[in-house]
Amino acid sequence: MSSVLNEREAARMLGLSVRTLQTWRRVGGGPRYVSLSRRAIRYRIADIEEWMDQRVAQNTTEAEQNRREYTSRESENKNVKHLAQR
Repeated sequence: MSSVLNEREAARMLGLSVRTLQTWRRVGGGPRYVSLSRRAIRYRIADIEEWMDQRVAQNTTEAEQNRREYTSRESENKNVKHLAQR
């Protein structure tokens, strides 16, 4: 099993606020996470690193294209999960 971080540690690793991670969990867009319970959220270091690797860019145009691709892909994944729950 890979090492895990709580949301405060994950936020520190990413240089973001805990609130940003909470928002991303609600609306999508952040790294994958593990929900042990409603209040026990964990982030696997490997998932954070993979998420960061997917966002590497050499210029702002490439960064914007990557952002659009990942936003679109995450939206599609949510739709598939929603349909599967029906």
